[in-house]
Amino acid sequence: MKKKKRTSPTQLSLKLMRRLGYMCGIVEKWNMHAKVRQDLFGCIDIVAVGGGVTVGIQACIGDDLTTRLKKIHGLEYEDVPVERRLHDASWQLVIHGWRKLGSRWVCRIYNVHTGEEHDLTAPRPPSKKTSEQGSQPCLNL
Repeated sequence: MKKKKRTSPTQLSLKLMRRLGYMCGIVEKWNMHAKVRQDLFGCIDIVAVGGGVTVGIQACIGDDLTTRLKKIHGLEYEDVPVERRLHDASWQLVIHGWRKLGSRWVCRIYNVHTGEEHDLTAPRPPSKKTSEQGSQPCLNL
């Protein structure tokens, strides 16, 4: 029997942000020499742009959210925290912590700059009625 392939947190976040109307791109890369994935600025897997904001997203499984937050707080570039540099550039920095609730994926979104967090259920594909009305508004993170 074939094993069902698990959807990665990065793919779940891409799908969520695109359904919310953001233009997104994966910015982590595979370093074949070191055999590790490298995030943009050490903490960003996805960049999303929409509604007048640029959002850097770190996607992970829900249990890893605290670990990722500690990692982000410890990153510096030329003695200035990466978190501060992104904030000064008017970027929002969020962590998407994904967990399975029954048959649905739920995303805990934690805003690194404000400390605010909330849960979102991964959206279902838009119905024809929603598609005809245009794209959904951007989420105010």
